[in-house]
Amino acid sequence: MDLHHQSSIVRNDELQDLLRRIASHATESVVIRAPAGMGKSTLLRAAFEVLKHKDVSVRFVRPTEAEQHMPFTALVDLLAGLPEEWYDELPAPQRRAVRTALCLDEAEEPVDPRAVAAGLAGVVSRSGYQRPIVIIVDDAQWLDSASRTMIVAALRRIRNRRITMVAATRPTEEPIDRWLPGVVDVIDLDPLGREQMQRLLLAHLGEDRGPAVLRSVVERSGGNPLFAVQIARGGAAQDGRLDELISRQVMRLPFQTRQVLLTASLAVDRSLDTIAKALDLPPLEACERLDPARTAGLVRTQKVVRFEHPLYAEAVIALAAEPERRRALEGLAVAEPDPDARIGHRAAITACPDDGLAAQLDEAAANARRRGAWDRSLQLLREAVSHTSAGDVRLCRSGRLGEWLVRSGQPVEGEELLRAVYLQSQGPVRHRAALALAELFVFTGRPRPAAELVVELQETDASPELRARSLLINPLLFGDRAMLARAERAERILADAGRSPEVERARTAAMTLRARCLISAAQPADDVLAEAVAREGSAPPYEPLPSAAMLAASHAHWNDRYDEAEAGYRALIDRALDAGDEESLPILFAFACCNHARHGRWDAAIRDLETAHSGDAQQQVGSSMLEVLRAWVRGHTGELDLALASLESVGPFFSLAEPGLAVYHHALKGELLLGAERYVEAERATTAGLASRRASDMADPGLLPLDTDWIEAAIALGDLDGAEERHIITTERAKRMGRENVLAACERVRVLLLAARGETDRAVVAVPGMLAAYDAPDRRPLDVGRAYLAAGEALRRARAKRGANEHLARAEQIFAASGHETYRLRAVRAMSRFGVRAGGPAQLTGTERRTAELAISGLRNREIAMALFVDVKTVESTLTRVYRKLGIRSRVELARAVDAGPSPELTEPAAP
Repeated sequence: MDLHHQSSIVRNDELQDLLRRIASHATESVVIRAPAGMGKSTLLRAAFEVLKHKDVSVRFVRPTEAEQHMPFTALVDLLAGLPEEWYDELPAPQRRAVRTALCLDEAEEPVDPRAVAAGLAGVVSRSGYQRPIVIIVDDAQWLDSASRTMIVAALRRIRNRRITMVAATRPTEEPIDRWLPGVVDVIDLDPLGREQMQRLLLAHLGEDRGPAVLRSVVERSGGNPLFAVQIARGGAAQDGRLDELISRQVMRLPFQTRQVLLTASLAVDRSLDTIAKALDLPPLEACERLDPARTAGLVRTQKVVRFEHPLYAEAVIALAAEPERRRALEGLAVAEPDPDARIGHRAAITACPDDGLAAQLDEAAANARRRGAWDRSLQLLREAVSHTSAGDVRLCRSGRLGEWLVRSGQPVEGEELLRAVYLQSQGPVRHRAALALAELFVFTGRPRPAAELVVELQETDASPELRARSLLINPLLFGDRAMLARAERAERILADAGRSPEVERARTAAMTLRARCLISAAQPADDVLAEAVAREGSAPPYEPLPSAAMLAASHAHWNDRYDEAEAGYRALIDRALDAGDEESLPILFAFACCNHARHGRWDAAIRDLETAHSGDAQQQVGSSMLEVLRAWVRGHTGELDLALASLESVGPFFSLAEPGLAVYHHALKGELLLGAERYVEAERATTAGLASRRASDMADPGLLPLDTDWIEAAIALGDLDGAEERHIITTERAKRMGRENVLAACERVRVLLLAARGETDRAVVAVPGMLAAYDAPDRRPLDVGRAYLAAGEALRRARAKRGANEHLARAEQIFAASGHETYRLRAVRAMSRFGVRAGGPAQLTGTERRTAELAISGLRNREIAMALFVDVKTVESTLTRVYRKLGIRSRVELARAVDAGPSPELTEPAAP
């Protein structure tokens, strides 16, 4: 009974509505929801047939109830028939992950589900080229969890493509529209009316039915197409619910036919060969036994047994006696070609502990985890534990299950299981549970019980790897004196521990942490860091944030080596994209944005910042840090009041946060307040920043300009002795660390300090050397401008008006060219106070120039924002600065200025 080809006759209106929704692209997912038998599959198949003949890439997946526990079965169907070379075009981590998930390759190490999702997104995008993509999933309630997770994650990753997912489902306890991505439309199929029912019965029974019969069929079936056909075929004697009618139809079949149908219903692989093998029959005989079911319209058979409707398979299973069901499962436990399916059938009929079966389930769990099917691996490992006899093996598997639960985002259940294992076990099993609990305690803010477990591990005969790993637990990636000692001790423990992959990773982690601690303590660390980077290489497993490569990029960043830091961040971003690691991307883009902003590359900074916000994983720490960074960019580029208000709004969070996080908030706020000459508030912010830095045991003066900014605020407020004391400490640390940028800043504030003490002659003599320190090409434009600003102020105190005029004008020019509007206005105020005239019209920054050019071309603010990858508010504030700088009030005046000839205000300013 093939209903599919009749959909356009019976549900043409619904079909056209579905096609319109797909074509509109106003929704990302469409759900067809209705009880069994209402024609969902019919409607989807008809839509598939229509879309095949349009300029659309369409894929159809129909999972079965038996497949819902088999990882990635729907994924295999989704990608069936695609050329394998398409996988070869993926980045290596994605290629390896997808091919492993699909059982095309084997892998020793578990693949990351994120890489599977990213690879799937790449293959799906490739399958559609530039065409719209439609993925149709029938009976979505039976999608296996691994495929469901990967499909949804892949759809979230496919950007700038027209892609729609259409899913049909019965009403379930967990509505699928809750986990589908994007905007979801739900279509509830209505019962068929009389005219539709008449067309349906005519199509299937070949004759008109009288009004009375038709009315009876409609009323008794409730407008359900499958129910109506069952009633009409059985005649007036048919009575009961749909499931009762189907059950009667099944029970009328011969026992041998029902036996074959039962085996097919329970099978994952429904080929005739597998079913015949399970029944110990020749394939031809198994096929012949199905003849009555084919005649009754329950199944179709060629090489595979296909049920005309899932309700038939469900009825066959429901009517089978327990011995029949057991016999079918026993046969399938031998006949199924997939080993995981064989194990699943065996587990379904084994109630008591069975250590042999438990070992097979354990192996299947490890295999599922290697393929990236973490949900299924948890289910299999649970079953393995339940089938394991009491003893050390059961405790070992329980401990591993606890670790997997924690890593899969179920920490409460994982902790409960790990605690039980820790208390009941001894030796290596207890040691591993102790390490897992210590890691969990630290990351959930319980350092005291974590420390007790770490001490216990150091006093036992635990393996060197476990003892070293316990010493390296460092959730916030900060380095302090205690962590330095622990990192050094971990390296000593691992010195004679062999060369396994786990030990090598621990060695690299220990060396990276030691380098981090040395940097934080203002000690030389270049050699240690270089060795850690070389040991780390680019081999998996990939964790970017605690990596040596990340530390090296940020070390270059705070040393003002812009190009080196940018290259490092881009490499990390590319690796994260290749690995599908979207969780780390916001932080990586935020660091890259900070590097751009320090050097006045506002276009790139804003673009990375917007990208970081778009990928932020709703985490308070991440979102708060991004808000600080956004405020910092806004504050420097002219929106100071808005920036300070934003920093004030996130202040309460940082007052309760770890000291290492609060340092950034205070330091960036202090830098902005200095630009506004709000010295009391700047001194308060930088003092708080220094206190937070001390609390986190960070002493590196290059991490943020806290020291020299505090010194500048203290000089402005008359605390010259405090400024000199801090200057001596900072200079000594910067020399020890080789922080040339900090040494240059120390020279700048020394000139200010000499001038403030009245030692103007010494200050004037020091100016040329101070400015020479800023000749290096990697100096921040902001710092260069501040150096000329300090030189102008010192010369003004020495009454060298001409020199003050030149240096302050130069400072204003540098700030204008680099887009540091807040500091440009400070230079303008200084020139006004000192009686210095600004030389010529202010030049536009690169961002301002491009924004002005787009505005002159006729684009609206929203269109300019799209072209520059910024928001509309940024465009509005940028144009406001352009008008202010050029002394105009409208776009008309801007266009007239250009029409009058080349304007120096719209030329790229020379680099300072």
